[in-house]
Amino acid sequence: AHFPIPEAVIIASVFWVLAARAETPILLYRMLIISSIHAFAGLFLKKKESTGLRKWEIAVIGVVIIGAALFVSLGKNIRSTETTAEVQHAAWKGEWKKVLEIVTPESSEKEPKLMPYAFLALGYTGELGERLFSYPIRGVEDFDMEEVHTVEGCYFNSILNKCMGNYNEAIHHIFQYSCHFPLGTTHFSLSQLIRYNHSLGNFTMMRKYAQILSHSPRYFGSARRLLKRIEGAQDSIPPAGHLSHEAHTTTNNTPYDLLQLSLAGINSGIAQERYMCYMLLTGDLKSFVEAFSIYEWQRIPRHYEEALLIAGVDPRVHGVSPETEQRFKQLSKVMAQMDVITLDLMTKGTFWNYYLHNQLEGILSQ
Repeated sequence: AHFPIPEAVIIASVFWVLAARAETPILLYRMLIISSIHAFAGLFLKKKESTGLRKWEIAVIGVVIIGAALFVSLGKNIRSTETTAEVQHAAWKGEWKKVLEIVTPESSEKEPKLMPYAFLALGYTGELGERLFSYPIRGVEDFDMEEVHTVEGCYFNSILNKCMGNYNEAIHHIFQYSCHFPLGTTHFSLSQLIRYNHSLGNFTMMRKYAQILSHSPRYFGSARRLLKRIEGAQDSIPPAGHLSHEAHTTTNNTPYDLLQLSLAGINSGIAQERYMCYMLLTGDLKSFVEAFSIYEWQRIPRHYEEALLIAGVDPRVHGVSPETEQRFKQLSKVMAQMDVITLDLMTKGTFWNYYLHNQLEGILSQ
């Protein structure tokens, strides 16, 4: 039998190619919906071409169209890109519960690159010291994207510093983010720069970026309204809880920066937890114990108790719970017996497991 091929099916194929190149789920689904409409319109509305087609022939064409769409949308790379975009958007909006629902310890086995978003979310919910090592984290390089100078790295670091109240560094990373695009900026970059400078009380820079944004046909109206609203506004000291735009708090020393932010009281909850966890990941238990003594604790997170016992401090003086102390005593007995399998089972999801594995790797590499 001869299969007539409507022009609409060819158009649909073009849309599938565009869908395969989609970088966000919104574009992907738009392309697939449009392609499906075109394809079925071509099959059922063009009577001359569809006349004479048997039902099974129409069914075969329909299956091919739907199958191709599913093949594109369910591809591993597309799904990975879609998940990344969803996590990035949720982090930008501050939907931390959604981030943690997507980036789980189980999913991180396959997609470890998204773990920094989970750790940022846990810092916001106050659970970082409780759940950090439930994720398959191998070292400090999995904790953040400090050394990642890609689009993704700059995007994450801008959000991270914004969450910690360090808007100077957030602006720096947005500039780096913009450098990855052909025109040196994006609508998103400009909108973020406006928001960050508003938090710093820097209306001069707000006006500058709003004027640039006003040349965009899409954002012309909102940019003009913003310019009118801040007309005559003078630069001011930022509200409590934020750094001024003249503050110098960022160096190339991540632990130092986190410590300075936490001691300055700038969103100290997040910076404090990240500093403590950074010390755990680098194995610097001496600095960890010193910092632990400086900060005040209403409740000691589980991983911190585990680290304190490894460091050999007096558990009663430092407020370690009897339950954790008892588990550590049991662990010590198993270690003395050199029962590696039982040791792994007992320490799964704990700082002890991370620390012991790193110690073993260090011994083997020597």
